[in-house]
Amino acid sequence: MSAVNTIAYAKKEAREDAFAFGIAKGGRKKAIEIALSFKKMGTPIADIAEGTGVSIEELRRTLRSKIEKLNNWLDIIYKSIAAIWIFSDGCFC
Repeated sequence: MSAVNTIAYAKKEAREDAFAFGIAKGGRKKAIEIALSFKKMGTPIADIAEGTGVSIEELRRTLRSKIEKLNNWLDIIYKSIAAIWIFSDGCFC
């Protein structure tokens, strides 16, 4: 096999590997989205993990992350409202 053919083959393999990785990652993301939907409906986390193939620890980590982001947004909103209240002399007129 020539050097040109070897490089072409390596590029083809790398492209196929990258595509497979992208598909797998997208599938994992979708599984997590589905799992979160089931959690919102009140499904027990053990059942969600079994049905989606997402580990309980990964589900908990994802839920903690989403709660943390929500808390950050709530903190920003609270501070904004407090600043408006202070600068408006306590009147939202």
